[in-house]
Amino acid sequence: MRFFSKLRKRVLDDADFGPIKEGKRGQWEGQHFQLWGYSSVQVLIDAGPDGPSMEHRSFVRSLQLEHAGIRSRIEEAVSLHARQTSQQPGPLKMSSIYLPQKPSEQTWRVWYDLVGEEHFWYGAEISGWQEIAPFTED
Repeated sequence: MRFFSKLRKRVLDDADFGPIKEGKRGQWEGQHFQLWGYSSVQVLIDAGPDGPSMEHRSFVRSLQLEHAGIRSRIEEAVSLHARQTSQQPGPLKMSSIYLPQKPSEQTWRVWYDLVGEEHFWYGAEISGWQEIAPFTED
Protein backbone atom coordinates (compact mmCIF):
# COMPACT_ATOMS: atom_id res chain seq x y z
CA MET A 1 0.00 0.00 0.00
CA ARG A 2 2.85 2.36 0.75
CA PHE A 3 4.19 1.98 -2.82
CA PHE A 4 0.91 3.22 -4.31
CA SER A 5 0.71 6.24 -2.03
CA LYS A 6 4.05 7.45 -3.40
CA LEU A 7 2.72 7.24 -6.95
CA ARG A 8 -0.27 9.46 -6.20
CA LYS A 9 0.17 12.87 -7.76
CA ARG A 10 -0.75 15.96 -5.81
CA VAL A 11 -3.27 18.45 -7.13
CA LEU A 12 -3.51 22.07 -6.04
CA ASP A 13 -6.25 24.58 -6.73
CA ASP A 14 -3.83 27.48 -6.96
CA ALA A 15 -4.93 31.11 -6.67
CA ASP A 16 -2.40 32.28 -9.31
CA PHE A 17 -2.26 29.31 -11.68
CA GLY A 18 -5.64 27.60 -11.36
CA PRO A 19 -5.85 23.84 -10.87
CA ILE A 20 -2.37 22.34 -11.26
CA LYS A 21 -1.05 18.85 -10.69
CA GLU A 22 2.35 17.52 -9.82
CA GLY A 23 4.02 15.77 -12.72
CA LYS A 24 7.41 14.20 -12.94
CA ARG A 25 10.21 15.49 -10.72
CA GLY A 26 9.69 19.16 -10.01
CA GLN A 27 7.14 19.79 -12.74
CA TRP A 28 3.67 21.16 -12.16
CA GLU A 29 1.15 21.61 -14.92
CA GLY A 30 -2.35 22.81 -15.51
CA GLN A 31 -4.71 23.48 -18.39
CA HIS A 32 -6.72 26.42 -17.05
CA PHE A 33 -4.19 29.21 -16.54
CA GLN A 34 -5.38 32.68 -17.54
CA LEU A 35 -3.12 35.44 -18.81
CA TRP A 36 -3.57 38.53 -20.99
CA GLY A 37 -7.19 37.73 -21.79
CA TYR A 38 -6.40 34.16 -22.82
CA SER A 39 -8.03 31.33 -20.90
CA SER A 40 -7.37 27.61 -20.85
CA VAL A 41 -3.64 28.19 -21.30
CA GLN A 42 -1.44 25.21 -20.48
CA VAL A 43 1.03 26.19 -17.75
CA LEU A 44 4.24 24.24 -17.07
CA ILE A 45 6.09 25.23 -13.91
CA ASP A 46 9.49 24.02 -12.81
CA ALA A 47 8.94 24.00 -9.04
CA GLY A 48 9.62 21.97 -5.93
CA PRO A 49 7.31 19.53 -4.16
CA ASP A 50 5.35 22.37 -2.55
CA GLY A 51 4.32 23.81 -5.90
CA PRO A 52 4.97 27.28 -7.33
CA SER A 53 7.30 29.49 -5.30
CA MET A 54 6.80 33.10 -4.26
CA GLU A 55 9.14 33.99 -7.13
CA HIS A 56 6.82 32.24 -9.61
CA ARG A 57 3.86 34.10 -8.15
CA SER A 58 5.58 37.47 -8.22
CA PHE A 59 6.70 36.91 -11.79
CA VAL A 60 3.22 35.96 -13.00
CA ARG A 61 1.70 38.95 -11.25
CA SER A 62 4.21 41.15 -13.08
CA LEU A 63 3.18 39.52 -16.36
CA GLN A 64 -0.48 40.14 -15.57
CA LEU A 65 0.33 43.81 -15.19
CA GLU A 66 2.07 43.61 -18.60
CA HIS A 67 5.48 44.48 -17.26
CA ALA A 68 6.88 47.12 -19.66
CA GLY A 69 4.53 46.05 -22.48
CA ILE A 70 5.98 42.53 -22.60
CA ARG A 71 2.81 41.02 -24.09
CA SER A 72 2.76 43.33 -27.10
CA ARG A 73 6.49 42.91 -27.71
CA ILE A 74 6.25 39.10 -27.55
CA GLU A 75 3.18 38.91 -29.76
CA GLU A 76 4.64 41.35 -32.27
CA ALA A 77 7.85 39.28 -32.54
CA VAL A 78 5.94 35.98 -32.84
CA SER A 79 3.49 37.44 -35.36
CA LEU A 80 6.31 38.79 -37.55
CA HIS A 81 8.09 35.45 -37.39
CA ALA A 82 4.86 33.59 -38.25
CA ARG A 83 4.24 35.83 -41.28
CA GLN A 84 7.72 34.97 -42.56
CA THR A 85 7.30 31.21 -42.10
CA SER A 86 3.61 30.36 -42.50
CA GLN A 87 1.61 29.98 -45.67
CA GLN A 88 -1.55 31.02 -43.84
CA PRO A 89 -0.84 33.79 -41.34
CA GLY A 90 -3.79 34.45 -39.08
CA PRO A 91 -4.48 35.59 -35.53
CA LEU A 92 -2.43 34.14 -32.68
CA LYS A 93 -3.88 32.51 -29.57
CA MET A 94 -1.67 31.80 -26.56
CA SER A 95 -1.69 28.06 -25.86
CA SER A 96 1.13 27.40 -23.35
CA ILE A 97 3.65 29.02 -21.04
CA TYR A 98 6.71 27.51 -19.34
CA LEU A 99 8.19 29.02 -16.18
CA PRO A 100 11.61 27.83 -14.96
CA GLN A 101 12.55 27.85 -11.27
CA LYS A 102 13.76 31.45 -11.43
CA PRO A 103 11.78 33.01 -14.28
CA SER A 104 13.10 36.53 -13.73
CA GLU A 105 16.68 35.22 -14.17
CA GLN A 106 16.22 32.30 -16.57
CA THR A 107 14.69 31.85 -20.01
CA TRP A 108 10.94 31.33 -20.01
CA ARG A 109 8.77 30.39 -23.02
CA VAL A 110 5.35 31.01 -24.49
CA TRP A 111 3.64 29.15 -27.34
CA TYR A 112 0.85 30.29 -29.61
CA ASP A 113 -1.50 28.55 -31.97
CA LEU A 114 -1.85 30.32 -35.29
CA VAL A 115 -5.47 30.17 -36.38
CA GLY A 116 -5.60 28.28 -39.70
CA GLU A 117 -2.18 26.63 -39.22
CA GLU A 118 -2.54 22.92 -38.47
CA HIS A 119 1.10 21.83 -38.45
CA PHE A 120 3.24 24.37 -36.58
CA TRP A 121 3.28 26.14 -33.21
CA TYR A 122 4.87 29.50 -32.83
CA GLY A 123 6.45 30.85 -29.71
CA ALA A 124 9.18 32.83 -28.07
CA GLU A 125 11.95 32.35 -25.57
CA ILE A 126 12.25 35.35 -23.30
CA SER A 127 15.26 36.20 -21.16
CA GLY A 128 14.68 38.89 -18.59
CA TRP A 129 12.23 41.45 -19.89
CA GLN A 130 14.09 42.50 -23.03
CA GLU A 131 15.45 39.57 -25.04
CA ILE A 132 12.73 37.90 -27.14
CA ALA A 133 13.66 35.13 -29.59
CA PRO A 134 10.72 33.83 -31.67
CA PHE A 135 10.71 30.23 -32.89
CA THR A 136 8.66 27.67 -34.82
CA GLU A 137 8.02 24.05 -33.74
CA ASP A 138 6.32 21.22 -35.54
